[in-house]
Amino acid sequence: MSLTKITPLLITLLVSITANAIDTAEAEVAGYCVADENYLEHLSPYANNSYNLSVDFSCLTNLHSLSNPLPTYQVVDTRTAIESSERINGAWQIDTQKLRSMPALANRQLLLIGDGFSRVDAAKTCAALKNKGFSNLNVLVDGASAWRSHHQPRYLNVRDGVASVSARELIYEYFNGRVILAPASQGVADQLTELGFSDDQYIVGSQGTTLQEVVADHSNGGYYPVVFVNDEQHSAASGMDRFTNLYVLDGGVNAIAKELLKSRWINARRESTPRRHYCG
Repeated sequence: MSLTKITPLLITLLVSITANAIDTAEAEVAGYCVADENYLEHLSPYANNSYNLSVDFSCLTNLHSLSNPLPTYQVVDTRTAIESSERINGAWQIDTQKLRSMPALANRQLLLIGDGFSRVDAAKTCAALKNKGFSNLNVLVDGASAWRSHHQPRYLNVRDGVASVSARELIYEYFNGRVILAPASQGVADQLTELGFSDDQYIVGSQGTTLQEVVADHSNGGYYPVVFVNDEQHSAASGMDRFTNLYVLDGGVNAIAKELLKSRWINARRESTPRRHYCG
């Protein structure tokens, strides 16, 4: 389904959902009551696209920015589901939830390696562990991808192709952190604008800027993830796997439209008056 078809559908569904919510509230039968203002205020945080997060970006690092030689760090692999061939030799296999309950490690010089894409999740991990007293903590941006791409001898594999992200992951990162969008064409850029994305967070290659230049010049040395947004006419270019912070969006720009439609439908349902609460 093209974006020109999705956008009118989005508007129609939102109007329909809002109208149904109002009709439901006005047609409450005896035995039900409208939620009071305090209850609706309690629900309101769940109706937003952004989230109230405790984040600390100070732990985020890449291998070139480590203050001490790499062998002085204890590597901690925080991934929860990996194949044996993907394990990092010499790394402790501890997920972040378990690490929070191990105060004896709070003063160790740790380098955490996770799944890689979300800098916001990495910043949440940093904040949570610092609150537990961890004072010498580093989180590797791009995680395992960055580790293996730098050919560290402790990693067994090499990167196979460009990593992909879902529309949901992209939207989460966009509203809570910093992500650079690389539209495949000006047409894709125009569609992103239609969907409400700010044009100061994407760079269009068709304006004379190559994808390699976007990654090199606009990702703050690799700290920001760059997501290539394609459409039916454009696919990922060869050679993109050379960049650890470069990702391809699953489903292209249409996937974003569908995810926003789903999100707004859920939020509209949450804002409607719950029928299960009785009058006192």
